[in-house]
Amino acid sequence: MESFKQSVFLYLNAPADAGALALAVARFLAEDLIWLVPAGLLFGWMFGGDGVRRAVLQATVAGVMALACAQIIGVVWLDPRPFMIGLGHTYMVHAPDASFPSGHLTLWRATSFSADITLLEKSLMVLVQGVIEGRKTFSNMLKYIRMTASSNFGNVFSVLVASAFLPFLPMLLLQLLVQNLLYDVSQVAIPFDNVDDELVKLPLTWNPGDIARFMVFFGPISSVFDIVTFGLM
Repeated sequence: MESFKQSVFLYLNAPADAGALALAVARFLAEDLIWLVPAGLLFGWMFGGDGVRRAVLQATVAGVMALACAQIIGVVWLDPRPFMIGLGHTYMVHAPDASFPSGHLTLWRATSFSADITLLEKSLMVLVQGVIEGRKTFSNMLKYIRMTASSNFGNVFSVLVASAFLPFLPMLLLQLLVQNLLYDVSQVAIPFDNVDDELVKLPLTWNPGDIARFMVFFGPISSVFDIVTFGLM
């Protein structure tokens, strides 16, 4: 297990010739991103109502207790950081303390889990509304997956058919990427799409076969227009 962990670290560790931009982004994620947690708690306490303040207080207590438990675990079971055993390249100064549990991850997960189980209203209908919103999100997500899968399948099918009859490649890789990018931009409105009532009455299930049938049926339909265009070329 230890050798596997070290192998993963060496795979993720920046090389000796790492660029300045990559190091700056990594340093921001490692040092500064965690400040979103106390900033969010402070914002909720200052501008939120009584329910939000209760959630902030609960999240703060949970975060402090989790950090205390992490410190105890680090003292009892000292898992040295990679630079303490001469592993990898070190670009940030850090105290030679335990690498597990991660203080940042402990604080982040403790506060988020605490907020997940906090009801801001004195009614269990909040849970019902949460389930409904989750089903709407899942339904719209399936719309995006079906449309994207059928579009990509249609593009590949068009290129394969055209390459068998045309003496040149009708679409370059960059053109396919730009087309997919434009297609994704047009799908930005899907999360805000209305969902039929019958789709939220019962739980939805992940059905890869249904997505495959949608892709195989609608993908070649879009290829018809591509092939006609290639024929005119």
